[in-house]
Amino acid sequence: MWYAHNNQGMRAATRSSLLLLLLSFNAFLPSETTAWSPQPPQERGGGFNASVEMVRVPVVAIDEEGVFVTGLDKGSFEIKDGGKDHAVEFFVSDADPVAIGILVDISEGMKPYAEGVRLAIEQASNSLRPDDEIFLATYGSKVTMLTKPTVNKLQVASTFTSADSTYWQATDRALYDAIELGLSTLERSTYEKRSLLVIGADGDTASNAGELMVQQHIHRVGVTIHAVVLSQRKTQIRNTPSRVNRLQTLPEIVRYTGGLLAQRPRQWGRYVDATGWIQASATDITTYVKHQYLLHYAPQNPPRPGTWRSIRVAIDGNPKKVRARSGYVR
Repeated sequence: MWYAHNNQGMRAATRSSLLLLLLSFNAFLPSETTAWSPQPPQERGGGFNASVEMVRVPVVAIDEEGVFVTGLDKGSFEIKDGGKDHAVEFFVSDADPVAIGILVDISEGMKPYAEGVRLAIEQASNSLRPDDEIFLATYGSKVTMLTKPTVNKLQVASTFTSADSTYWQATDRALYDAIELGLSTLERSTYEKRSLLVIGADGDTASNAGELMVQQHIHRVGVTIHAVVLSQRKTQIRNTPSRVNRLQTLPEIVRYTGGLLAQRPRQWGRYVDATGWIQASATDITTYVKHQYLLHYAPQNPPRPGTWRSIRVAIDGNPKKVRARSGYVR
């Protein structure tokens, strides 16, 4: 895990866990327990005037040993958009609360991991701070909101514990639709720092939402998407970010947003327990989310709609001290 410990061995394990995950880093809400389908995007809420187009960039600062750097201010960060320097105009510190949505794949292929998923939701909820907000949704052939955004972590954990018998029976996965639900929910949040955690197998076979729609919505909401992927084998990433409308896999979506990816080990065995691995990965990602800063800036020359724009975030000229997305599609 990534918590601070007095024990030196635990501290070393914490750094190892962080570094392993970082290597993979290259209106109304829907009612509870109701099916959801993607809707046209609406103007979001938030803490600043949205009359000027702003780019939102969640970032995490980490030192050479993989330890989180806390307490920075906006003057610590440097941003280049399209190769030009940009000033941070609105800043949210790492100490501010975060809104996080957990999206759980309940297709039949996930049934062997049911207990690990339940424990992951419970542990991730418990690791959040009192003011942090969380919601929970599931997706298979359709998407269902189980728990609307709340600071009541026990409610979220208990909702999935009392899962009904329809879980783990779906043959399809509406991954894009689930992400759209998560984005629409976060878009209405009063919290500026926003993330999604997807726990599931890879692939989408049932969504109405399109890839470009999802990419553009990610940009507007300024969200980071993280994932615990339980596919049998790694999915090859065949597309570069410049080839928009081609985010075919969950690892690609995570990579596009600058999130953390926990990819299932090739084999479970004596030293890798599936239930424990799922639980630990979700907790590590939740801890990472709590250490995010959020930077806002106004691009000097916004890209044309539907096109890719590269960005670069650094601290003291060193981009290796920062984890952030590498660009966006407007």
